[in-house]
Amino acid sequence: MVQVATGNLSVISDAALDARLQALAIDLALADANISPPSAARKRSRTVFRGVVLTVVGILFAAQTGGLTLLLCVSGVADLIDVLEEDATAVRLQVRLRGDLEQYNVAYERIAIEKARRDW
Repeated sequence: MVQVATGNLSVISDAALDARLQALAIDLALADANISPPSAARKRSRTVFRGVVLTVVGILFAAQTGGLTLLLCVSGVADLIDVLEEDATAVRLQVRLRGDLEQYNVAYERIAIEKARRDW
């Protein structure tokens, strides 16, 4: 990733500004793509569904099968706990990436303004 600090942009050459703009544009696109990949959300949703189903089935058949239902309930609860841990990690990552995205966006705007001022 590109260094976000831009400092005094008036002393940077046009070529260096162009290079920074291109690098920041790439970093912005990468950070935006990493914020919320749909496949990860679908995987967590499937795991939550499986955990709920296993827990409910285990509770419903508790009287009839004995020990097997306990295993189903434990499997369901374990899936739910795994999803909650993954979700907490994903939320922390998204918050950090959104902060990085905002910093890159500010730097990109400052460099674009300086570039536009020079071209004027």
